[in-house]
Amino acid sequence: MINESDLFNIQAEPIDSDPEEKHRNRTILSKRNNEKQDSLVKIEKSSYNDKSKLAEYEISDELGKGRFGLVLLCRKKSDPSRPLAMKQIKFINQKQYLRAQTEAQTLQKLSHPHIISCVDHFAEGDSYYIVMDCMESNIKKDLVTGDQTPLSPKRIMSWAIQIASGIAYLHSQNIIHKDIKTNNILVAGDIVKIGDFGLSIDLNPRIHPTSESEKKLRLRKGEVKFNYMTDILAFGKLLFELCTHPTRLKPEMKAYEARGKIPFQSCQFLQSLVMKMLNPVSEERPTIQEVQEKLKFYESQMNTMDNTMDIPVPQMNSQRVEKDEERKKEEPNN
Repeated sequence: MINESDLFNIQAEPIDSDPEEKHRNRTILSKRNNEKQDSLVKIEKSSYNDKSKLAEYEISDELGKGRFGLVLLCRKKSDPSRPLAMKQIKFINQKQYLRAQTEAQTLQKLSHPHIISCVDHFAEGDSYYIVMDCMESNIKKDLVTGDQTPLSPKRIMSWAIQIASGIAYLHSQNIIHKDIKTNNILVAGDIVKIGDFGLSIDLNPRIHPTSESEKKLRLRKGEVKFNYMTDILAFGKLLFELCTHPTRLKPEMKAYEARGKIPFQSCQFLQSLVMKMLNPVSEERPTIQEVQEKLKFYESQMNTMDNTMDIPVPQMNSQRVEKDEERKKEEPNN
């Protein structure tokens, strides 16, 4: 059985060739490819090891641990007054190395007040390091360790508008973050920034040139199934989590399945927008520009009121529809 990954690597072979000989040749070819990948990693690593960049930093503590590595608190020895966060990603082959390097290069070319900034990146030993601005915490930690009471509308709206601004910028740069969630929204005072671009997809031309077969394979292996609506769904789930706090979703329950089952504890006026963002049909979700417009409208409404108060959800349209339906029932059939 032919794997999808082999579709673009099949070579024409003589019909009368010996099966054992074919197997032997394929084994040799596979071994050569593996050796080539290992040598590429060594070449890339050696280019960084001419001068130790890691030695330029003083590491003092561990800030967190994720699927792809550690996040360490550090300071550059030449500028000890500035705290930084260093993400360490271990790699064992060329594919993992390139994934880490692409994450760093994607992050480095971005510049936005609500996107974490990349200060430096380099490979050393068996790890790739991405040095970023240091934030105090993330929203997930704040929700778990903070008061288990509903969040204030002012706080939710502030976070929502900043996150939406960051997502809009990413989409304008043809980048899908693909992992918007409370763990990856970093907090420092009243400022939040989107972090962790390990799963992001850059729809711009590849940083590393690839063959035509690799480009076709990249499309066929699933990247096309993700689009900008992927971030809208994730953002909707995040807002749902904020508005229903301190109630927590069960691990097996998806946010869109909980629509209408878990009441909003705060920002009831956001419920209609969030429900649209959680629509299982991606084409029916709002764009990030439409989300921004709604958030700005609600913010303007809040500014005309006491910010500690929730904005009542307009009932005029629903009441009008109900009255129209009642009137139709009362009218005789023609």
